[in-house]
Amino acid sequence: MAVDALIGVAGTLLGTLLGYLLNEYSKKGKNRIRFENVDIVCKYYGIANCTIGISLTLNTINSSSEIKNIIKPKIILKKDNIILVEEYVKVYTEKLGYNNHFCCHPKIFNAIKLTEVSKTIQFNNRSSNKLTIMTEWFQNCELFFSYTNDNGKIKKKRIFKDCLNENEKFRNSLIEQQESGKLVI
Repeated sequence: MAVDALIGVAGTLLGTLLGYLLNEYSKKGKNRIRFENVDIVCKYYGIANCTIGISLTLNTINSSSEIKNIIKPKIILKKDNIILVEEYVKVYTEKLGYNNHFCCHPKIFNAIKLTEVSKTIQFNNRSSNKLTIMTEWFQNCELFFSYTNDNGKIKKKRIFKDCLNENEKFRNSLIEQQESGKLVI
């Protein structure tokens, strides 16, 4: 009789431990993010600066059993480890409109549109009367998406390692602005 009780207690403890471990394992999923419709365009440029616009859509799927949040999303454009653009963006959803965070529910695919970033970049020319060749200046510019997760940890994902060569629309808009003669002084 005492042996049966001991087996019952051991079975209950093992079952509780196994349930706890399985529950913790199911929380370990990731929030997978892919980037769609990434558009970088040169709106206009001058001798000392140019203005670019960046817009994109995120596709996310949460493989965890818990809700994962994207908090304070931002776009970062860097050249030679110097930050040219670092702007917070808003997330657009049909239910909530524009917001500065997004909840990714478990096992649900989400297509999230971000607000466009428009920023003027200074060229730092050595000679102020010489026009910068933008296809040379924007070589090796990297584009990142950054956000804070539920634990307060900043996550950063690279979208392009070399914006000029990986995004044809950006390259074409730079060439078009240079050739059109739309020079803003």
